Amino acid sequence: MLKRIAMLICAVLAVAVTPVATAHANIYPPGCVDVFTDASAYAPGAVVTLTAQGTPADGGLLITFTITLTGAGQVTPIVVSALADASGLAVATITAPQTPGSYTVTITTVNCGVVSSSFAVNLPNSTPTTTPTTTPGGTPTTTPGGGIPRAGSDSQSWVVTGTALLCTGLGFVLVARRRRHTSSAA
Repeated sequence: MLKRIAMLICAVLAVAVTPVATAHANIYPPGCVDVFTDASAYAPGAVVTLTAQGTPADGGLLITFTITLTGAGQVTPIVVSALADASGLAVATITAPQTPGSYTVTITTVNCGVVSSSFAVNLPNSTPTTTPTTTPGGTPTTTPGGGIPRAGSDSQSWVVTGTALLCTGLGFVLVARRRRHTSSAA
């Protein structure tokens, strides 16, 4: 009887874990704009395409991109604006700065605060110093070009591990009881 109860508890816990796997599939916070570039690195003077992808509710908004050199250096920020179309997409192009380094592209939104991405300007025959990242409102990074932002931690692995440990512990208790019962009967 105790064995069946333990199996039932394990089955209920396994079913309870299943919805956790899809909980982070929704964009958080809803309605945030994703900003990215078409490449991770450019040569000085190359054309850089900046894209902000929002929702249809963002259609008609003027999106202002601010490009600044990351780290040390006194380079004047580049500011460019684009009007979002009916789908919430705003695209602007700039000429890559002549100063090599890592640059941050930021826009400020009402719902999400500061949203940023980055790219590198490298001298010819040098390797990229950064890969593009997207950071809406300080959350962990995502894949540029429409990836889903991660918000918070991924607790699924902790829940699965805890469930497995609980089931293992119940198994040890059952084995110990069975041995104790069989040894007292002999």
